[in-house]
Amino acid sequence: MEGGAGVESSRARRARLSRAHRPASVACVKTPAFALCLLIATVGQAAAPDVRAPSIVDAALAALGGRPHLESFASWEVAGTGRENLSAEVQGLAPEVPTWRPHEEQVTVDARTSAVAWQRRTPRNDQSLRWRRLIYRPDSSGFVDFVAGYGALRPSPAAEARRRGLIRRIPHLLLLEVASRAQFVDLSERKVAGLLRDQLTAVLDGDTLILTFTRAPVLLHAVEFRRDQPTRGEVTIRWTWENWKKDASLGYVPRGHRIEVDGVIFQQVTYSRFGAPAPDLGARMTANDAGPGMMGSVSMGASPDTGLQATGEVAPGVHVERFGGFTVMAVEFPHFLVAIEAPEVSLGLEAIPPERPAVHPADEFLARLRARFPARPVRYVVISHHHGDHMGGVAAFAADGATVIVAPGHRAAALRALGGAGAVETVADRRTITDGAQTLEILNVGKNPHTDENLLIWLPRERIAFQGDLFYDDPMGPFPPSGRGRMNRFTAHWLKGHGIEPRAIYGVHNDGASGPKRLAQALTLPE
Repeated sequence: MEGGAGVESSRARRARLSRAHRPASVACVKTPAFALCLLIATVGQAAAPDVRAPSIVDAALAALGGRPHLESFASWEVAGTGRENLSAEVQGLAPEVPTWRPHEEQVTVDARTSAVAWQRRTPRNDQSLRWRRLIYRPDSSGFVDFVAGYGALRPSPAAEARRRGLIRRIPHLLLLEVASRAQFVDLSERKVAGLLRDQLTAVLDGDTLILTFTRAPVLLHAVEFRRDQPTRGEVTIRWTWENWKKDASLGYVPRGHRIEVDGVIFQQVTYSRFGAPAPDLGARMTANDAGPGMMGSVSMGASPDTGLQATGEVAPGVHVERFGGFTVMAVEFPHFLVAIEAPEVSLGLEAIPPERPAVHPADEFLARLRARFPARPVRYVVISHHHGDHMGGVAAFAADGATVIVAPGHRAAALRALGGAGAVETVADRRTITDGAQTLEILNVGKNPHTDENLLIWLPRERIAFQGDLFYDDPMGPFPPSGRGRMNRFTAHWLKGHGIEPRAIYGVHNDGASGPKRLAQALTLPE
């Protein structure tokens, strides 16, 4: 496939733009005790902030020891354990069923440089352990994978927005930033569990944040904001800091936090440590403590032995491309095209608020197909499974007239991603699309370690397979990649059991194809 500029074709994309921040006006209703200011969203009319807003923020800071006291700490650290519902971030086993996993985390902040290290230890859907530290510094960035036993720190500066979003997980630091940089829009009153709360609306770096404060003492109870979540559209994300207790150094500290997405719990954490300064700050900001891990038990260099290039026209009429770090496929038929996958950058919930994606891979994919094949529309777009990084951009294809093909259990999620409008068909077992010359088979692998259902593409003439999250390979790293052994083993055995012998397997999260040697290795991986 060649050239072709991106286009604003996605219905979801247009909705994102139309929901951009609008100014607001405030109507005040007199009561005997106070002036209750109700935030009323309007277009083209700015609001005058309540004069009490700065005093409430100042009172919250005073309860924590005061602004100068908090600013005197060079570093901070919060650590805790709890549980996480992967389904709330559209990454669970099934669209509507919670996928709970135990969760550990730690955030360490260098307040002098605004560097931050965020560490999590959470099993994936398949119960393989994801245990990593991500390091974001103004002059570099890196990671530590404790499972694989390796890490790296590279001279690639981390974006300020990413660092700020993680630093705001610590409510004391969020308050300092609000006090110094936010624009106050409105102050209102809200009853929470029968108790009156002050609710402050502020704008910070273009994002509207609604902060809820307790009274006597004045403490930051919650913050909420809006974001577009792939397949779900605009959602409200709410952080609540729970069960504040007195602290000799910091005035008050919370005992934990809860994160909700449109009222559905994503994460619940109880803190084991909340304090300043952070112990071993220097070590947290490096990749030197990866440990021995599993590097000795993996193979490092098996050739992919496919004879096929990573991208381009890998076989006659079969095109593989990468957009925004995602690999996708398109197959030519005489009068139409079949596209495989419509990825969108997933909305991670670890930051306040998460970064907005800089790229929209599905839109770019569709634009490339339009430019390369102006006379051949995309008749079908096949989505492997319901996760946002596979289905999130499907509205672009549906708006262009494509029929969406998914597993039966993902039909409702697809319709939701389309806003209820669009053609959706399902494959419970197998479906063949053919014109006599070209044949494309869609196979439902059924229940697997990653999802309850998953569609795999098989081109029997070319002996090429394409999959989403069923088989992982990194030509520059160990095989299997960290934590991916169980998934790879399952898929290798599934293919063997169904008599499918690919010469190449492409995947959404793989760079290039895997060949028979990789499949043979995967068959021997332990349970």
